[in-house]
Amino acid sequence: MQCIDLKDKLHERQPEVVEIFGEIQAWYTENVKPLEDKQDIGEFAEFLLKYPEQVESILNFISSCRTGNWEGYLSSLENIIKYFFARDLLKYARLMLVHLAQMNALETEYPETWNALKS
Repeated sequence: MQCIDLKDKLHERQPEVVEIFGEIQAWYTENVKPLEDKQDIGEFAEFLLKYPEQVESILNFISSCRTGNWEGYLSSLENIIKYFFARDLLKYARLMLVHLAQMNALETEYPETWNALKS
């Protein structure tokens, strides 16, 4: 139920997103985190253990886009590219790598553009 609330609040751009995500993360830490140390838990369980990390990466990306945090945008984009590869979204993965390389090159090639995006 909380995950559905999180999705709805995220789409509506409600400020309660942070609070709901914190509650889900607390539940995860209490109930699932102790299972992470166990060996041979199965592929699906391993996926479920990594899922909150994926969601947090996407939320960081959305937050940096909405707040205009340029360096946060580049950092979070670099973090989520691995999920494009994992989901076999190769066109996105390849194009995001090119985009990220071009955006990082702005710092040395076009410092005035870099500074404008940063501010």
